[in-house]
Amino acid sequence: MGRPEKAVTASNRQLRALVLWLRAQRRRRGLTYTAMANSIDNKITASVLSRAASGARVPSRAAVEAYIEACGATAELPEGLRLWKAARAAEQQQRRGEENEFEDLAVELDKLLHPLLIENPGQLRRAMVRLREEDGQPSLAELQERAGVDEQGRRRLPKSSLGAILRGRAVPTRVHMTAFLQALRLSRRKVSEWENAWDRVHGLAGPVPAPRRRHGAHPMPERVLGGEERRARRPARQRPLPALSLSVPQADAASLMFMYAMATSEEIMYTDTRITRRLAPPGARPRLPGPFEALPPLGQTGAGLPIRAPRRYPPSAPPAPGRGLLPAPGTVPRHSR
Repeated sequence: MGRPEKAVTASNRQLRALVLWLRAQRRRRGLTYTAMANSIDNKITASVLSRAASGARVPSRAAVEAYIEACGATAELPEGLRLWKAARAAEQQQRRGEENEFEDLAVELDKLLHPLLIENPGQLRRAMVRLREEDGQPSLAELQERAGVDEQGRRRLPKSSLGAILRGRAVPTRVHMTAFLQALRLSRRKVSEWENAWDRVHGLAGPVPAPRRRHGAHPMPERVLGGEERRARRPARQRPLPALSLSVPQADAASLMFMYAMATSEEIMYTDTRITRRLAPPGARPRLPGPFEALPPLGQTGAGLPIRAPRRYPPSAPPAPGRGLLPAPGTVPRHSR
């Protein structure tokens, strides 16, 4: 077996599950990495096989397939590829800055994209991105190679066109869509569903058909309603509302902020005036805030500027008993009764 391997330090739980599964396959056969490389004619070196089970990063698909083949676990290949695709999808989410446990709501909605729910090209593009992630994020060159060529010898899915489509800079044609789905090795039924979604987005198909009734299933008989139930289920007669033509000016953010500031300042001035009148002695005339008239100058400076007299305010008299905030002597405040 050689020296024991280091502990798994994977960046996410999907990668950790893949690494532990690969190590379990090698441990079950009792092979060293050198023996594994020799069993597959050194198509993958021993160092690459060792790094594939280290957990430092997600290995390539070729490395995972060679690892499983070297362990003689060809029957377990679908399970290994499933774990590898999950690890690749988690790695892509981390690269976009998304959390695995608390993903954004938009990402959760993208996961629910179904061919019957696609309504615009943006949703179709996001669905293509999601399908590529679910297949293990194959490279553009790999998808181009899988799609093959047409009858004229031209590539059905050029990687330059596919890159522009996935980035949202181009709209896929139906040929591109079909080649992309076939390159992801989807079933014929799923390919047909996504082709119908493309037709619906581009106005080449009608609305989504209603689900068909299963063979042999009979429709439920409608229950006979009584007189009161018929009247209750009868739609109410609605009168048409008269058309109103209102001319409402459209205010921008600056106008709204100015109106709010004016209303707030008026409320503050009104509150200050009430407090001043409540604390003032009887018969006193409260002074409202505002500009004051300038006092006559006391003289002039050497430069000819006027010398203003400082404004001195007389001390305010205390409020009379029984008025304002102080209760009259010998009385009980109203709130303590």
